[in-house]
Amino acid sequence: MHKATIALFVTCLALGAAGCAPTLRFNQSFLVADDMKISDKGYASLKSTGESFDLSPIRAAEGRVDHVVVFKVHGSYLLVGEGFKHLWRLWPGGQDEVHYQAVDDITAPGSGFSGVALEPAGKCVRFTFTKGASQSQWFVTSGGDHDAKACPDA
Repeated sequence: MHKATIALFVTCLALGAAGCAPTLRFNQSFLVADDMKISDKGYASLKSTGESFDLSPIRAAEGRVDHVVVFKVHGSYLLVGEGFKHLWRLWPGGQDEVHYQAVDDITAPGSGFSGVALEPAGKCVRFTFTKGASQSQWFVTSGGDHDAKACPDA
């Protein structure tokens, strides 16, 4: 056999063996939202796991806040704070990094969200907030899809 063919065969075997490792299913979602205090430098940590986040870019976009509410749904985090203009989605970006983006079309009226809460809703997060004298809601998936009436994944 030619050396290049042997090398290709060995590489394919190694990649195939790596793909044959047993897998388990698990749900990377919180059962309840977590409240995170933000330091003066913009860092916040989850009480339950100690994971820390540099939220300074989000804080710069939203204004100074002392704490945020975060909920993990299927590996992505949804994050909001009192007075925020947006609901934010954070998702894994590699080793010790996350990407972040405001969830499209979910923006606060007037001076920002008030009475914010994040809670589980099947495959989604139910985001509630006060709008005027009434309570409003959005159901949001880990990918940022959203609907005001029900979980888009359902």
